[in-house]
Amino acid sequence: MSSCEGPDIQSSVMERAIKLCIPVTLMIEVGQACNFKCQHCYNFDRSKKPTSPLLPIDLSLAKTALIQGRGLGCITLCLTGGEVLAYPHLNELIEEARRLHYAVRLKTNASLVTKQRAQELKALGVSDCEVSVYGMSEATYEAFTGKGNGYSLAKRGIENLLQAGIVVTLNMILHKGNFRELGHMLSWADELGVDYQISQDLTERYDGTKDSLRWRLDAKELRELYESFPQVFLTPVFPRETLNCGCARLQIAIGHDGRVYPCLGAPIEVGDLRHQSLEEIWHQSPTLKWMRGLETEDYKTCGTCSSKDYCQRSSGAVFVNTGNYLGKDEWLCDQAELKQELMST
Repeated sequence: MSSCEGPDIQSSVMERAIKLCIPVTLMIEVGQACNFKCQHCYNFDRSKKPTSPLLPIDLSLAKTALIQGRGLGCITLCLTGGEVLAYPHLNELIEEARRLHYAVRLKTNASLVTKQRAQELKALGVSDCEVSVYGMSEATYEAFTGKGNGYSLAKRGIENLLQAGIVVTLNMILHKGNFRELGHMLSWADELGVDYQISQDLTERYDGTKDSLRWRLDAKELRELYESFPQVFLTPVFPRETLNCGCARLQIAIGHDGRVYPCLGAPIEVGDLRHQSLEEIWHQSPTLKWMRGLETEDYKTCGTCSSKDYCQRSSGAVFVNTGNYLGKDEWLCDQAELKQELMST
């Protein structure tokens, strides 16, 4: 098979999975403990003491999720936290996942990745890591994560992962304190030879607190960002065929306490692995069935919006910010309308 056939085959597999509602990706939140105290963390306000113990997921429950996930067709496992590397049973969980032939991906801040740990993760069978990046200086990192030395630790961790042969994708989280460092982030990604993704969509927290939004870019800052990097943000758009995402079709997520969600980014409980099988939840959940039946016209406001082709709408983020999975988020509207304006001039 020639290399150019790869994307076509992958696209065909994904299209079939969407049509048949096969959750190719299983995400497990192994815990909420973290060595960073990020301002934007969606779990809870990390500047304050947690209201309940930050217990990690029970290893036997996580293994049950792996076995049942394979039965549903899951082939990729994404492990996240908190900080995934803080999970005490991570090695054993990865070993079980590889025994079941999952491709294993970690979402991490990379600050705990020593050279030895990176080599260990590679030997265990981790294929790739998505690393959150919060800036390009110690001052920026500390202001946002509350972690002194955070930048140098993360930078070293990323380099250790690459040297160990693990594929790295940089997840650049843009906020008021770092958006003017994006040029340096992009140059660094180029130097490392890694892929990247960019997000400026900070949400309210799942505990109901909203001060995370103070770090969100305002209209003036968004304009500066888009005008400074048109090659990144003002790219050609294509007609948006659907407003649905992978929720209820391509992925399923397990929280650290065993509760099941369409996605960790869409915290709508659809079941509990402690009392139900993953198969029962996937096939019988009324909420998942409802999501699968959604059409564009069900999104009353967004479906007819003249800016929808410029919008990066995420139903999960909209739900977190508004409480309405089908509603609109003015923050996303502002981004889409600004892109449309700048690309029309």
